Amino acid sequence: MARFLIASIAFCLFASAGYSADNAEKVVGMWRLSKIGGKELPVNEGSATLEFKKDGKAVFRVELNGKELIKEEITYKVTGDIIETTAKENGKDKVEKITIKSITDDAMVLFDPEKKEEMELKKSK
Repeated sequence: MARFLIASIAFCLFASAGYSADNAEKVVGMWRLSKIGGKELPVNEGSATLEFKKDGKAVFRVELNGKELIKEEITYKVTGDIIETTAKENGKDKVEKITIKSITDDAMVLFDPEKKEEMELKKSK
């Protein structure tokens, strides 16, 4: 019985570690924000993008009429279905945790528990 319990625990730890690595690989790339709070974002006038790089760094950009309004460099770490981001705000580190609700090769749905808001992103090609 003890061997079965140890084997079960080891399997769960191994499976969750694989899940985390899988999500960490899937988030890498350029993503365009398409919906926030259930509302479609207009694509003709501007865009909001989030680029996750393999080295744990990411860049958030907002453009309007071809002009970059926001460019924020952040670091991130994926653990299971949680993306933990760290950004500088007023000279201090601000850490946020966002939940991955679903992710495929070309779409991702995130939930921000602090803002209680869902975000849909499409992978840019």
